[in-house]
Amino acid sequence: MEWTKTLNKYTSKKQRLRPKLVASISMDILAVDVGIKPSFLFDYWAITATEMTNLLKELRDSGLTQHKLQVLVFNPPEEKNSMGDFVPDVFIFDRNSTVDWLNSVLNGGSPVTVVDVSKEVGRPVVKIDITDITEQVGGIITHIQLSREFDVVEIPTSAEWNLTTLSGVLLGYPFSYWYHPPSPDADNCLGYTPQVNYQVTCKMNTDGAISAKKELVDHTLYSFSIPHSVNSEETINFWFKSLQGKFQRQNIFLDPYLSHKDITLPSVAL
Repeated sequence: MEWTKTLNKYTSKKQRLRPKLVASISMDILAVDVGIKPSFLFDYWAITATEMTNLLKELRDSGLTQHKLQVLVFNPPEEKNSMGDFVPDVFIFDRNSTVDWLNSVLNGGSPVTVVDVSKEVGRPVVKIDITDITEQVGGIITHIQLSREFDVVEIPTSAEWNLTTLSGVLLGYPFSYWYHPPSPDADNCLGYTPQVNYQVTCKMNTDGAISAKKELVDHTLYSFSIPHSVNSEETINFWFKSLQGKFQRQNIFLDPYLSHKDITLPSVAL
């Protein structure tokens, strides 16, 4: 139960975590550690980059993870950074897996479709000109490579960067949303738009390390939605086949399964 003991030190209210939550967090981190996912956005509770660095160090020192995982944060533009209450999102990533994934995105080996969902376009459309996005991804690769000895990689951004788009790429999704203006508060055209929700689930053999007994635990590895109007089947199949290949190179996660269902929501926050 070492996972429970370690994670409980870093909860926002120092409350004891429930077993199911411990299992979910541990599997998200381990998916990065074994190379199935390039990175993971920690959104279970607010945590600083320093706290996450200390947590990752404890996990590795305890033998719960095998690789040196790093922390990545997008530094906001200077005017936003001056706000005292701003806490950037914290990404956990493996340097080699992330650089390989991002380079593959840039050279077309793992194509990512960018979908423009700006309110002004009226309906979701594939964004054809993604020159600015590829340049920003190239900058992220450079910063990661130059910061290999650091625990935290800080990516400087500008007001023109759409962090929703870049986060989607960084996390390994085959699709990523873009909108203008690039503000989290910007409206989009996804409301009441028929979409397909894709989920990749798998099983993990806990081997008694996460729960009190050895058992196979279900885990949702990816969940994302794509508008029906975007032709997604070929991209999804290619991406999932590549993901299956990553499963074959490790023995912790088993039986990846891709499912989908139709959804329509009155509004979608990005």
